[in-house]
Amino acid sequence: MSFQSAFRSHLLADPAIVALVGTRVYPTMLPQNATLPAIVYFRVGGRTEHKPQSMMSGETTRNFTVQVQAIALNYDQADAIEEAVFSRMASLANTFGARPLAETQDLYDETTKQYITSSDYSCWYRP
Repeated sequence: MSFQSAFRSHLLADPAIVALVGTRVYPTMLPQNATLPAIVYFRVGGRTEHKPQSMMSGETTRNFTVQVQAIALNYDQADAIEEAVFSRMASLANTFGARPLAETQDLYDETTKQYITSSDYSCWYRP
């Protein structure tokens, strides 16, 4: 499973997130005319690591810095989604672990009239 698929599955396994956005969790960009609220996530950096103890097995651990944006038509919705994502990212998963890198940014797009929260996470992933 690709990192993007595992990440999306991790978010959608949380009932609180599904209650807020349904299955509207998208990689890279919000589709044109998408129903809101929604989540958009994209990789913004990272590294691949071969740990000495795993060199013999060929196991590779990858680290991605992922930006997660909650997009909604009002601030309260965007904030609730961000809180649900934050809680989910703090939970353990079999395929990856994550930690926040900084506090969330609150944004507003005047053109689209969308409220956006933006958070960065460091995600360790073992394919």
